[in-house]
Amino acid sequence: MQQGDFGELVTEANRPIYDPATTTVGANGATRNPFPNAVIPESRWSRVTSVMLPYHPKPSLPGIAQNDIAPLSSNFQDHRTLGFKLDHRINDKHRISGMFNATDRPAQKSPGPSRLIPVGDTTALANYNIQRVTTRIIHANIDSTLSPTTLNNIRIGYSRFRNPNFSESFNQGWLGPDGGKLGLTGLPFDLFPTIQFDTEGYTRYGDNIASDNFFNTATLGDTATLIRGSHTIKIGAEWQYHQDNFRNFGNGGGDFDSGATAPAIHRPSTPPAMPGPASCWAKSTMPPRPTALRSRPGATPTGASSSTTPGR
Repeated sequence: MQQGDFGELVTEANRPIYDPATTTVGANGATRNPFPNAVIPESRWSRVTSVMLPYHPKPSLPGIAQNDIAPLSSNFQDHRTLGFKLDHRINDKHRISGMFNATDRPAQKSPGPSRLIPVGDTTALANYNIQRVTTRIIHANIDSTLSPTTLNNIRIGYSRFRNPNFSESFNQGWLGPDGGKLGLTGLPFDLFPTIQFDTEGYTRYGDNIASDNFFNTATLGDTATLIRGSHTIKIGAEWQYHQDNFRNFGNGGGDFDSGATAPAIHRPSTPPAMPGPASCWAKSTMPPRPTALRSRPGATPTGASSSTTPGR
């Protein structure tokens, strides 16, 4: 099917592929003729799809569905933690204490429902993202005995949380500059497009996750304790600073969801030009089947629509 020959699909599933160029409208509605021998000529393929196909691996199992084994959803997930405490008596009147803690959690993830390993050393078609959550916390106390009846505590603290989570295809030149390697223009970010086939467990292309968020918090406080006779009085103040930042690049390469008998729906972050796979695939009305097996769609043309399900 990666050569445009969908004969196996038509034979096994009885799903002819109709040529939109043959559409005629009559009193009973629109009709179309099937492609001869269920072969879509290369001249009718999407230009963007034609660039993607060389990266598509061949299925390792027979059939038009569930014809390959999906790789792991995560090849690594690490957890690293570092911390220490300090407690030092400077003299009879002053003492300092503090702590530091750092965590680092890098992981490779896949949003699913399935994935493939592209041909060659490339991020084309890959459905993986790298997430690296880090935290940093530092806190210090200075305790002073100013007199037998006057105590003081100074507190300083800072914490930072960061969660960058990016598709492996982000900023790899697939869409930028000026359409990049795929030649797909009008999209806001350089991210391989996401193409999903919502039927029979077919493999998803691309990963639309791309975001970076971090949160900073700083604190400074002081508390004085006054002992006067049988009374203890505490007076204090605290200053806090919070910074919340979230940057989202997700769907910046376009999100193409296939339809049962209609062109795919394109859902980008901003309205783009649509010269590529926006109308490349169609899907079956059959529900997906949970499985570890993966199916691989094949070549399809610009403007082709049918009741077919892409096969191998």
